[in-house]
Amino acid sequence: MNKIILIFSLWLVFFPKKVSSQINTGFQTHFHTKINVDLISLWLQTDELSKPELQVLAMVKGDLSTIKTLTQANKGVYKYGLKNIAAVKFPLSALPALLENPRIERVESQRGRGHTLTFPDDTMLVFHNGVKGAHEGWGNLPRGYEGEGVLLGVIDDGFDWRHPDFQNIDSSTRVAYLWDQTLSQPNYEEQVLGYGSEWNSAEINAGYCRQVPMTHGCHVAGIAGGNGRAANKFKGVAAKSELLWVKISESGNDFMANFVDAVYWLKLKSIQLGKPCAINSSMGTYFGSHDGQDLHAAMIDNILSSQNGLLLAQAGGNARQFNFHLQRNAQDAVSNTFFKYEPYAGLWRWVLYADTADFNNLDFNLSFIDSSNLNVKAQSQNYNIKRDFNLNTAWGDTLTAVVYNFNNPNNSLQLWVTAALSQGVYEILFEMRGGLSGDYCRFQTTGGGSFDVWSSVAQIGTSDMVFYSNNPVLLALGLVRIG
Repeated sequence: MNKIILIFSLWLVFFPKKVSSQINTGFQTHFHTKINVDLISLWLQTDELSKPELQVLAMVKGDLSTIKTLTQANKGVYKYGLKNIAAVKFPLSALPALLENPRIERVESQRGRGHTLTFPDDTMLVFHNGVKGAHEGWGNLPRGYEGEGVLLGVIDDGFDWRHPDFQNIDSSTRVAYLWDQTLSQPNYEEQVLGYGSEWNSAEINAGYCRQVPMTHGCHVAGIAGGNGRAANKFKGVAAKSELLWVKISESGNDFMANFVDAVYWLKLKSIQLGKPCAINSSMGTYFGSHDGQDLHAAMIDNILSSQNGLLLAQAGGNARQFNFHLQRNAQDAVSNTFFKYEPYAGLWRWVLYADTADFNNLDFNLSFIDSSNLNVKAQSQNYNIKRDFNLNTAWGDTLTAVVYNFNNPNNSLQLWVTAALSQGVYEILFEMRGGLSGDYCRFQTTGGGSFDVWSSVAQIGTSDMVFYSNNPVLLALGLVRIG
C-alpha cells in the first residue's frame, strides 16, 4: 500500500474517560447489569428536567408485588405480570428507585423498529405446505381440519374486516374482537391495557368499526384464515376459525412492548371465549441479540406457557437481500469492519453481542476513515471489555472519548461505548457523534474471539456496514464479509 495513505490527513486526538450514571446512588455491587444498553443510553442522554416527563415502556424482572408497589409509588402504571416478569410504564426519573431495590433483577426497554415480514418473490403454495392434506384428512389424520372451534389470532398492520372472506355465509363477521392499538375512538377504548380501540362482533356487524385496513395484514389474515367466500377460490389454512385481530402500533420505539401487549390481549380473549387460540405473527424486528434471552421474549414465553391451548407461530423474517449481519469468528487475527454514517440520527451507531468467553480476549479500537481515499484520519487507543469496563454494577458502564479536530477546534467528536452484561452475554452500543458524514467509522478487533452484529439503516435504524463484495482494495484492508 502507498505509504502516503498511512499519514494522518487530519490530526484528531482521543481523550477517553468514564461516564458515571450512578453518582450518589449508593447501589450495591451486582454480578450483572440490571438494565440493557438502550435504557442506559436513554438515561445518560436525557436531561434531568425531561426525565420525569419521559414515559418508558419496559419489562421488569423480579418480585411482582415489589414491581407493582414501586411502579405505582413512582407515578407509573403496572399493566400485568406473569411468573417473575411484569409489563410496566413509568417516568424515566423512576429508574433509580427500581434498580436500587434488591428484589428487582432486571429492567429492559427496547427501541426495536417493527417491520412487516414480507418479500415479493416468496411463495407458499398449497401443494407444498401440506394444507390441502390437512383440509382433506390425508395420511393418519382421522378427518379434515379447517380450524373449527379454534380462535385464530393475527397480529399485523391492519385488516379489511368488511371482506367477504372474513364473513360467514349470512354476511355476518367472523371476527370476534378487533383491537386497533393506533386509534383512539371515543366509546370504544380498550379497557384492560388502556390504549387503542376495541370492537366486538356485534359492533363490527353494526358498522361501528373504524380500523383502517392495510395490505399486509389482509394478505396474512387471508392466508391464515380466509374462507374463500369472495371468489370461491382462495382459501386459507384455518378457514372455519373464529378471528381475533390486533392492529399493532409500529410508531416510535415501543414496538416490542406493543407486541407483548398484543400477545397478552389475545390470551385474555382466549380465556374469555373459552377456546384455544393459535396466534399468527408476520410482524417483527431485526433488532436485538437473536438469542431469545431478552425480557420481552421471556415475557412472551410466560404468556404462552400460562395456559393450555395457546401458541404463537412467528415469521422468521425476509431480510435475505440485506447484508446486515456480521459474525466474526477467528483466532489471533485482525478484523476490520467499516460502518457508514447514519443520516437520520446524524451519527455512526451499532450494537454488538458476544458471550463473555468469546469476547474477553479481544481488543478493539475505532478509526475515522475518509471514504473517498481510505486515508486514516485518526485512531483511538485499544480497549478491552474486561479490562476497561466495570460491569459489576446495576447501571453497566459507559466510556467516552472526546475527539478534537486541531484544524477546526470548534468541530469536536465524541465516541460513546456503552456496555451491559446479562446472563453471560455482553451487549455493547457504539456511537460516534460529529465528524463528516462522508467518513467511515472503522471497528477493528485483534486477538482470539467472536461476536455478532446486526446493523442496517433500513432494517434496524443503525449504521449500514460496507459490504466489500469483490473489491480488492477493501479486501486487502481485511474488511470482514457480512451476510
